[in-house]
Amino acid sequence: MHLRMTKEPLLQIVSYVMGAVERRHTLNILSNVKIDLDAQHLSLTGSDNEVELVATVQLATGMCLAPGATTIPARKFVEICKSLPAQALIDIEADEQRCVIKSGKSRFVLGVLPAQDYPILGQDHQPLAVVEVTHADLKRLFDKTAFAMAVQDVRFYLTGTLLEYDSHQLRAVTTDGHRLAMCEVDAKAQQAPTDTTVQAIVPRKAVAELQRLLAMHDQSLKLSLGRELFHISIELMSRDKELTVELAFTSKLIDGKFPDYRRVIPHEHTKHATLEHDGFKQS
Repeated sequence: MHLRMTKEPLLQIVSYVMGAVERRHTLNILSNVKIDLDAQHLSLTGSDNEVELVATVQLATGMCLAPGATTIPARKFVEICKSLPAQALIDIEADEQRCVIKSGKSRFVLGVLPAQDYPILGQDHQPLAVVEVTHADLKRLFDKTAFAMAVQDVRFYLTGTLLEYDSHQLRAVTTDGHRLAMCEVDAKAQQAPTDTTVQAIVPRKAVAELQRLLAMHDQSLKLSLGRELFHISIELMSRDKELTVELAFTSKLIDGKFPDYRRVIPHEHTKHATLEHDGFKQS
């Protein structure tokens, strides 16, 4: 494998997948980032075996000098890229034993692990529902409800966010047993059962990563809910608007039964008050 690319776009692509990479993991290979390279595309994969991020970009002519795949230590790679000057041209060449990174007069050597040993989530993903929703609406769902997730609780199913789809509504619900938050937005189903509600409990880490990645604009994305996995395909633009990144986000779901939140939401109110927002917030 042999890649030649400038610092800024490469560092930006790596930053998208770093959120899924654990500093310490029982599987050494999961502290690495997987690199897949062919003549037209570069794909980087970060995973902790619970959350997986795959960022793919289209390459200009001459960037791929030799196709291939490998895995290199993620944190070390980011530190090396950050230490190089702006607009530096980075040359990455890897074989079965090591990866050599060159830029100007600098040269770094990293150990590698085989790409075929890298665990991949979602190979057998079978969606129960595929929902089309905008970046802004999905981000709003998580931003409005994430505060009420339990942090540490023996009821493990409370440490995530319930995503529920029924009759053109996508709903997010969280509770820690003392407070409950619910938010819902309109969503269009491309695939969904007509007679049942589809539910999925998304883990805390996956919610935090999506809050970081999603932007407040009206571009639509596809959200896929299965029995064990949750998958989103996101198209992102780089800061300089010159690079389009196709991001595939996959997360395992929490296996549990979320409590019936409808029973605790009051539906009849006898007292109503109208308050001025800023004054009430200050008080």
